[in-house]
Amino acid sequence: MNERERKAIQKNLIDLIHNVNPNDITPYLFQDDQITRSLYEELLDLNLSRGKLCQLFIRRITSNGSKCKFKSFIHALSKTYHFLSEKIKETLANINENQNLQTEEQLIYQRKEVSEPDIDNHAKTYTSSNQDTITEHAFIYEPIKKIDVFTENRRRISRMSHRLKRLNHDGDVDKFRKFVGKIGDKFSKHKLDRLKNVKARMNLADLKFTSLEAEASFKRVNYDVSLYENPIFKEMESTIPYTTNPQVSSMTYLARYGSAISMLESIDVGLGYLQYSKNHAEHVVPCKETGMVFYIEVNLLSQKYEQNPSSEIKKSILKTAELAISQFSGEDENVQKDYQRMLMLKMVFCRLGIGLFGKRINSVKVDDSDREAAKNFMDFIEKPNIWEGMEKRRKMLFQIAKSELYRQHNQIDLARMHAREAAEIAEENKWNAELPNIKKLVNELENHIEPITKKENEDIDDWMNELENDSEEIGENNKR
Repeated sequence: MNERERKAIQKNLIDLIHNVNPNDITPYLFQDDQITRSLYEELLDLNLSRGKLCQLFIRRITSNGSKCKFKSFIHALSKTYHFLSEKIKETLANINENQNLQTEEQLIYQRKEVSEPDIDNHAKTYTSSNQDTITEHAFIYEPIKKIDVFTENRRRISRMSHRLKRLNHDGDVDKFRKFVGKIGDKFSKHKLDRLKNVKARMNLADLKFTSLEAEASFKRVNYDVSLYENPIFKEMESTIPYTTNPQVSSMTYLARYGSAISMLESIDVGLGYLQYSKNHAEHVVPCKETGMVFYIEVNLLSQKYEQNPSSEIKKSILKTAELAISQFSGEDENVQKDYQRMLMLKMVFCRLGIGLFGKRINSVKVDDSDREAAKNFMDFIEKPNIWEGMEKRRKMLFQIAKSELYRQHNQIDLARMHAREAAEIAEENKWNAELPNIKKLVNELENHIEPITKKENEDIDDWMNELENDSEEIGENNKR
């Protein structure tokens, strides 16, 4: 790497530390012979937090002895963190060739003067050969201390939360309500039971809060406009102080409340609550909970895009969706896969000019690059290992997208088939927010008259000429 390329990475160092798991990137770099086997295996084996592991990784690949090319790093980064790869490329383009660039040593270390009194009460400093004042033990930038949620109990609750979400999106309402009811009863019984370990009671509070959040999600999926007035949010508020990490719980509460209130008031009001939630997210390690904050933001931006389509909102949707996907990289494989599918479908809808609930946004101009990107996402989702476990709701949304893509390519029979499949799933599960838009799509496709192709026009012209010739011949014969 040259100094401009290192500078571009430096200017995005905090975003890299906060978002990137190096083990998502190193397989690509190792495969392309951009890092050594020893570095690849070392990063796999080290028991460090994701942030510290990322710092070590950046330090190694940007050192003078590294063989990792900037282009290869950006390519590997784009596989999982496309939004960051684009940001670094943009940063590189804006760096002036003649700008004074820091040395490699300065790039990696965040300098910090430290005073240490000596016997003469003078400050004791350490100076490198190039006269930069540094600490005796220089260190890589240490980000804000973040709440690490990855405890064994939290993983258990995350799996339960994911199961509740799947029940919701598979339309299994009875089982969902039964599960949520049992959790509520257990929490009410033991909330103030002094004979029960307080940590165990906090874990119960976590379960209770998670079940309430799942209920809010269930009502939002069914577009219950009175949701923000529902007692659910009062219960969430009253449960937060008892949870293991009240700041994490507050972050989730604000995101869910913002989503709910946007249905009755303006979307901007909902996004205002999301700003508070995202501020909390800055103090939490990337996880399912932070991912859901950005997921909800994508939903609200998608609704805003439907009301007022603009390239800025479109860009923001795509960038936020990619950021959201990156938040799940530390979760179980099934959770990662599930949310990756969900967020990719959000990007497909945005690319094809489809609103949050399946309504076509007629004023959106969709070009070939949009269609190609949408097709690539859908091809990825249809891979057997990715498609496996897809819930009914996602299948419905996928069929909407597939239908719209075929419609735009004027393959009406295929578009009609996928639209009917989407309608069948929506009717079966009573997903009434999407159903009217799907029915409208089906009706349009049912009544669609195939446009006459150029070839058909040429055939008609030939037939007309033949008829005229036949008429002339008949006329001549009659004269004889």
